[in-house]
Parts: sequence; structure tokens; C-alpha cells
Amino acid sequence: MLMIYIYENKKSVFSTIETKLLNFIQEEDLNKIAALYYDRDKLNLLYSRLVVLYGMYKLRGISPNDVNILKEKYGKPYIENNNIYFNISHSGKVVYVAFYEHGEVGIDVEELNDVPNEIIEYCFHEEEKKLMKRAKKREYKRRFYDIWTKKEAYLKKKGTGISDNLKKVNVTKKYDFITFEWNNYYCSVTADGLKTYSIKIIQFEELIHFLKSFSSF
Repeated sequence: MLMIYIYENKKSVFSTIETKLLNFIQEEDLNKIAALYYDRDKLNLLYSRLVVLYGMYKLRGISPNDVNILKEKYGKPYIENNNIYFNISHSGKVVYVAFYEHGEVGIDVEELNDVPNEIIEYCFHEEEKKLMKRAKKREYKRRFYDIWTKKEAYLKKKGTGISDNLKKVNVTKKYDFITFEWNNYYCSVTADGLKTYSIKIIQFEELIHFLKSFSSF
């Protein structure tokens, strides 16, 4: 089964508690967080990694101290010495992490903002453009985000990211996708043989309580 964890970050400032939570983060990600300018980006990166630790404990009983996240050639993360697959996406104030036991998984979440039409022109397959042209006005935004998140999720599952030619990816073909909306965010997830899934929304207090059971701060 596919497991999706959602964390909504209601904070806008990287505060004292986040500084303490950095103790759970690997050195490579610490350097990335330090290099980011905006607090929102720092918070999204930090909490995405913390949600991975939460998920690994809930699904496999592995302590946060024993989770080692590595990167493949194109930056796709994986967990060392473990046969569970995961993928991360964040947008706006939310972080989504998908775990899947039966193979590679890709997830993408996007806030339902105004449609950037230039993406349709430069990144969509001809069949996808046809779908957009046929969309009624009230369907246009969701049609766009349905296609766009599926493209991103598919490429993230492959592990090549946007290094592939986006125009060559046609998600109107039959792939295993699940899509859903939550709080003005649109999400697509793909994995081979995907049939059932479960969603867990994590609250800040729950995440902190979990982490405090492994370290005092």
C-alpha cells in the first residue's frame, strides 16, 4: 500500500525550535538549509526531512538516528539499507512524503494558483495541449494541475527529474496515478501496481512529541 504523509507548516519564521530540530538533520541538508535565503524554503526542507524520519519509524520502527538518506545520480533520495521507497514534494506551506514498499514512487504537489500558460507551451506534449484546449473555463485550472503534477511525479519516479525532455512525457497515456486535492493543493502520485493508498495528516504537536522521544530539546 502507498502511504502519504502531509504536514502543513503554519509558521513563517525559522525560530528557536527549528534551530533545535536541526540536530536531527544530516550534514548535507544542514548545508542546504543554511544556503537558503527565505525562511519558508528553510522550513519546508527541514520539515520534509523530519516527516521522512516520522514515516520510517511509523512504517518500519526505525529510530531517526538510524535513518541515512542518500542521493542517486540525479538527486533522487533513497534510504540506505532499506527496501522501502519514498519521495518528497512541497509547495507553499505544505510538505508531502510518499512511501511505497513495492518499487519506485514519485509525488508532486502544487498550490492551485493561476495557470502559468507558458508551461503549457514549452513543457506539454501535443496530446496534453489538446486536452487543455478542450477544457472548459471552470475546468481549466484543475486540468492544468492534473497534467503538470502527473508529469512531475512521473519524472521523479524515474529519478531523472526535469533532465528529461518534458514535452516527450505524455501523461494522457495509461500510467498508475492517484490524484487528490487538499486545502487548495493538488497532488499526483505514481508507482507501479498502485491500487490502494492511505493519507495521514501530521500536526506540529504530534511531530514534536515523536522527536522528543528520541532526543531532549
